[in-house]
Amino acid sequence: MEALQQLFLAPLNHLLRQNAWAGERLARHAGATVLLRTADRAVFSFAIEQNGGFRACEPASGPAVTIELPADFLVRLLTDRSGLLASAHLSGRAELAESLAFVLRNLRWDSEADLARVLGDIPARRLDQLARRSLAQTRDVAGRSISNLSEYLTDESGLVLHSSDFASFIAARSALERDLAQLEQRLTTLST
Repeated sequence: MEALQQLFLAPLNHLLRQNAWAGERLARHAGATVLLRTADRAVFSFAIEQNGGFRACEPASGPAVTIELPADFLVRLLTDRSGLLASAHLSGRAELAESLAFVLRNLRWDSEADLARVLGDIPARRLDQLARRSLAQTRDVAGRSISNLSEYLTDESGLVLHSSDFASFIAARSALERDLAQLEQRLTTLST
């Protein structure tokens, strides 16, 4: 379990060192403990250090803040970090919870700086730019593919209804239910 905590905390502490403002903001809460729960109830506990970083610690009986992550947190961590943070539930001391949420929402990885230490400045810059362009193109292609698939399923194949067609169907169904209720009421009145 401790190895898993370190696997989680090492990259997080690296990001905090790269974003000095984040460490400064968290350093105000030095000594506070944070309990991280996942959907399968795995529990990680860590404390905030004087420099604003995190260190693993034993689960405290009364953590300052508890963060509960959704069941699909690993997928969201890789694909939709903002969606992960929005679906996480924070409870405990409000000031610390707000600071944690702000820091986690705004941490950015300076991949170019990390690459520069290994490859040098110019290759790191070019590789970083290439990776960013590739990622942007991949997102664009994925977005257009989804749009095309959606158009095919709704317009050409008829397998999926347009939202406007579905809304019309619901409205027609509601009108039919009202008419049926009125008819039943008339039949009841005529039979008595």
